[in-house]
Order: sequence, then C-alpha cells, then structure tokens
Amino acid sequence: MNYLLRGSSYEGNWNGDCDYVVVTIDKKIAQSIMARRKAFLALKKKDEALWEFFFWGAHMECMSYSGIELDKEQQTLFDDNGFLKLPDDYKVSDDNGIRTECEQMGIREENVFWTCYPKHSDGITITSEALPYSLIEEML
Repeated sequence: MNYLLRGSSYEGNWNGDCDYVVVTIDKKIAQSIMARRKAFLALKKKDEALWEFFFWGAHMECMSYSGIELDKEQQTLFDDNGFLKLPDDYKVSDDNGIRTECEQMGIREENVFWTCYPKHSDGITITSEALPYSLIEEML
C-alpha cells in the first residue's frame, strides 16, 4: 500500500519543498512496524518516560506540491486526515521527488510516522503525518 502523508518542518518558513511524504508499506513492512510497536509497549511498561523509538530505513519519499494532483474528494479526505491511500502502483516521479537523507521510521504508542532531512537544507527535519496502527493492521 502507498500512502500520501502531509509533511511538515519545524522551520515554519521553509520545508525544503517536502510538502508530501509517500510511504510504501507491504505485508513485511507492516509486520515489522507491529513488531516494533510490541517492543515499544513492552519497554514502556518498564519506563513510562519512553516517548518514541526511531529506526533507520524508512521506505519513504518526499515530494513537492507540484508532484500530485488530488480531486476535490481526495483533497477533502487529505485535509481532514493528513493522509490518503494511493494506488498500489503509485510511484513518485523523478521530476517531483525531493532528494533526502537520514530517513527514519518513528514508533509511538498510538501511531507510526516518518522523518528525513532534505539534502542541502541546512539540517531541517521533515516529519510526516502519523498513521494509526489500525491502518497498518489492515495490511497483515
């Protein structure tokens, strides 16, 4: 499954053109996400201060607003939820993809999210909208 997620940056005036994050989640990745959540919950029982885990290698790509056109219904869903399911064969085109580095998956108690740094951006961090685990479980 492919999901289009809203991307944001702590730098309010610039996001390195990473307006969207596209994540690809197949059954193997979904299993990995749920196993990581299980480990997170086990550790959280021992240490309530735990907020999130990060893992390298995130199965994500960033793209600019010009990279995708949404119809009115899709735009409404995206605006309401911060994410939208894309066709399984969706690919970010080379013309619209943003080069990134240090891609990571973040695991929290209630959801999973992704982060990266756009190349040559002076270290700004792009963080995706989070997906609830209920969507991940549907892929198993």
